[in-house]
Amino acid sequence: MHLSKTSKYAIKLLTYMATQDEKMHKSKELCEELDIPYKYLSAIITNLSKNGILHSSKGRSGGITFTKDLKEITLKEIIDITESSSIHQCIMGNGECRENDKCLLHDSWKEPKDHILNDFLSQTLEDIKHSAS
Repeated sequence: MHLSKTSKYAIKLLTYMATQDEKMHKSKELCEELDIPYKYLSAIITNLSKNGILHSSKGRSGGITFTKDLKEITLKEIIDITESSSIHQCIMGNGECRENDKCLLHDSWKEPKDHILNDFLSQTLEDIKHSAS
């Protein structure tokens, strides 16, 4: 599985927010703490807000907060929002894995890959928060 920079940054942002006790997070502080360029972070926050994961409010008392409980936000949901290509890439680098166009390792890799992906993608931000503490 190969994740885009946007997906990696989104996961980094959301897992950081999930592990902090603060209710509201400031964009400027997040970009400095996470070493994500401000414009890139702003675009990610906008995308996650449009898709119902975050709420962003402007002003002195504004900030970024979750719109859902951490138990309801899975890595699959985050990746579905941020990935433009499939995460089901061929282990041999032949594009997306397909049953009708198999590489030599497809059959031996399919079951362990599916198991890993399912375990990874089903994790919630709550799961990640608890494993970090």
